[in-house]
Amino acid sequence: MKVIRITSLLMVLFFVTATICGTIWAETSEESLLVEVVKDIQAGREVAAQDRLKSVLKKDPNNYHALVLSAQLDIKKLKGSDREKRLLNIENKLLRASVVQPHRPEAYLILANLYYSAGDVNTGDRYAMRVLNADPGNFDAHCLLGQRYEDSGNYVAAMWEYINALKSNPYNPYLRDKRYISAAMGGLRPLKIVKNHYSDKTWYWIRRRSPDFIYLWKFRRESTAFADKWPRYKLDDTKFGYCEQAKTYALPYKDMYEAFIKASVKDPAEYEKLRAELDKIRTDALQQIANVNDPVAKAKKLYMYLKGRVLKNYSLDEGILSEQVLKNNKYLCLSGAILYTLIANEAGLPVKGMITPGHAFVSMDSGKRKIQIEMTAEPKFDMEREAGFDIDWWSQFKVLNRVNVYGGLKDNLKKQNIGEVSPKELTAYQFTNTIAYEIGKIAKKHKADREYAETLRRMWGQLDPKEMNKRRQIEHQIRDINYKLIKEVANYYETKGLDLLKRALAIAPGSELFQSRLELAYLTIAKSDMTLYANKWQEVYDKERDLREELARLEDNKRREEEQYGKDTVLAKKLGGQIEEKLKELSKKPKQIWDENKKILLKAISRLENAVEALPCSRKLQAHLEAVYFEAAKLAGIMQDKELSAKIISAGLSRLPNSNFAKYYRFQRFGA
Repeated sequence: MKVIRITSLLMVLFFVTATICGTIWAETSEESLLVEVVKDIQAGREVAAQDRLKSVLKKDPNNYHALVLSAQLDIKKLKGSDREKRLLNIENKLLRASVVQPHRPEAYLILANLYYSAGDVNTGDRYAMRVLNADPGNFDAHCLLGQRYEDSGNYVAAMWEYINALKSNPYNPYLRDKRYISAAMGGLRPLKIVKNHYSDKTWYWIRRRSPDFIYLWKFRRESTAFADKWPRYKLDDTKFGYCEQAKTYALPYKDMYEAFIKASVKDPAEYEKLRAELDKIRTDALQQIANVNDPVAKAKKLYMYLKGRVLKNYSLDEGILSEQVLKNNKYLCLSGAILYTLIANEAGLPVKGMITPGHAFVSMDSGKRKIQIEMTAEPKFDMEREAGFDIDWWSQFKVLNRVNVYGGLKDNLKKQNIGEVSPKELTAYQFTNTIAYEIGKIAKKHKADREYAETLRRMWGQLDPKEMNKRRQIEHQIRDINYKLIKEVANYYETKGLDLLKRALAIAPGSELFQSRLELAYLTIAKSDMTLYANKWQEVYDKERDLREELARLEDNKRREEEQYGKDTVLAKKLGGQIEEKLKELSKKPKQIWDENKKILLKAISRLENAVEALPCSRKLQAHLEAVYFEAAKLAGIMQDKELSAKIISAGLSRLPNSNFAKYYRFQRFGA
């Protein structure tokens, strides 16, 4: 399996995958040419690839993928006397691409890398920060900035880049290792470096007297055994590939009206009632605009019809689901935009959906200009309903700044600026809104528990550090509350959410966002098992800590008794017996806990393995699976469970053959 390294090619990736699977998604000649471009690049036919790209750009000078692909191929030829001219041409293509799709990160990342290579770090930083402003957890941006700081000797800044990246990708071994090494190299300096000349490895011993010991100890513990072996980060902007095993999902709906309703309705009888109501609205609307010849006038008449007949009451909480729209005339930006675009598209109007941060509206190409259609225009928002058609930017900006309007697009999309999407893809967002609605209900259900957990955290912070028992009780309560919420969300994803996301992907197979949501769903399901696993081990650690404290107290009492009255007193012998019992208890391996935890861990591994099979292009899922493999192999070694250790290592070598886990254990087993 070849794993894609450039997210900018993901749409093209799906076109190629579809061709392999026998499903044709490419509907235009430009898309077909881009498929051939990827094949040419894979085969090393770069001249042929550039010729095809020229054909695409001749037909569509603003094709984002063609501009980025062409620029990436040009980067490989940055040699010779005309290097400056070529560099300007590359920069021009990437800037054009960034104007066409300002929400996408790839062009900005390549520009940042180009400027770093040229020594202009300030300009490079500016482009890298554009990516992070739109997507604070972007892996490539953080790694690129981290490497840039490492190159300039600012290791503390590099460490913080890796720490920030870990917030959204907590199990990534590359980030964990780079965080540790940059912390070790920069400013903190509490390390003793020992070179092992036999194995050519460097070991870092942390000095306990250092004030930063606890941080470095944590970083070291979470890093792999070969943290110092990672290569420097380099944005891979010339290597292309696609995933041959990517799954496709058959479209389960005869039309998008059915998809709109069934995103939230399961009962067949309920569906038939709502479909009859929707068909009545469709028929009536199409009759109302049938005799209007001018497309703009027709679009406006449809807009006024829907605002007067269906979209009457804007409701951020109760306008999400299709039944709320069709039964109670309650709507929000997405449901209103879907209804409008589907009927307008059926009437032959050139309309598309627009996805902006937290908001959806409609865009129509009148031939001369783009007409923006704002479905949330209401008198209560200081606007006349009619003013929502062909709305000017300033008026729309005023609407979007109303607290009760902004946020109609759910599922953490407040920072996602997708841009224009087809009516079909716009309908797919109804599925993610439905999921967000259901998870919101779960969050409300646990609101009291979450508020209590916050109260407990404040209490924990106010306790004296010596009150360890109370602190541990509070920590245990907080863990239970968090697990209860995570478990219920994971159950929802497992029983309903995954199916809804797969249906959304069947409607819009090229959507990176739906891929990322499916990825998140799989991780949430696995996280519930890993949280339970961590909680069980925490109980073991707490018990061991209590035993050690009790042992220290008994040893101190025995020492004082012997100093005052000798070793043969009844109390000294009694204390000696108690100490022996505690030592025996400490020496016992927590076999029962391990057997129980092993089942939980294997369940989490199985879930992640299934997720990687479903999304073989997901680097995040692979990184999580790799991290869990490392954890399982380490614990199996500590518990001397040779059978499990062999099983985990074998699974890692076969499933992730190019991972660092596989490299490490191949070296351990075979010395290569």
